Amino acid sequence: MKRALIVSKSEKAVAFFKSMLKEDRYEDVLCVPTGALARRTLSEQNLDLCIIDIPLKDEPGSELAIKAAEDSMCQVILTVKAEYFDEVTHQMEEYGIMTVSKPINRQMFYAALKMTDAIGIRMGRIQKEKEKLLQKIDDLRIVSRAKLTLITNLGMSENDAHKYIERQAMDMRRTRRQVAENILKTYQNR
Repeated sequence: MKRALIVSKSEKAVAFFKSMLKEDRYEDVLCVPTGALARRTLSEQNLDLCIIDIPLKDEPGSELAIKAAEDSMCQVILTVKAEYFDEVTHQMEEYGIMTVSKPINRQMFYAALKMTDAIGIRMGRIQKEKEKLLQKIDDLRIVSRAKLTLITNLGMSENDAHKYIERQAMDMRRTRRQVAENILKTYQNR
């Protein structure tokens, strides 16, 4: 389920963004008129997209866009008046924030929406890969501690400790991490 937040003081803009998001199969769309409410929503919700139509009622909105991009995995689209477009785009690009010029062209906004969808999918894949790598690092850390425990307590060489853990994992049909955790439990109780 794709979830989005629309931050705009204009009811007309909210209606436009909602219709565009509905066409792009966003099922849960939250709308708030101020930066303060947007910050609270961003901290409480897991969102895929945040559209910020600046200026807001209580603030310019560019700092909110930066905070949303830095503090969450959601994609950010910032709509800005044409006369400020170049300046704001230059500021926002280093944060990965997409800017769209007002008045908003339906086709251009749809293209920006599809780009943010594609970027979101890619970031999701990268996040999953990062989690796998962190798990592997954690597994290696535990296996290394188990090897050190075998070396210290049983006088094994590092190579022998490695082979012992590998062999136990194959014989017991368990992961190297599970074998290492058992070794650590056994020698921690002594």
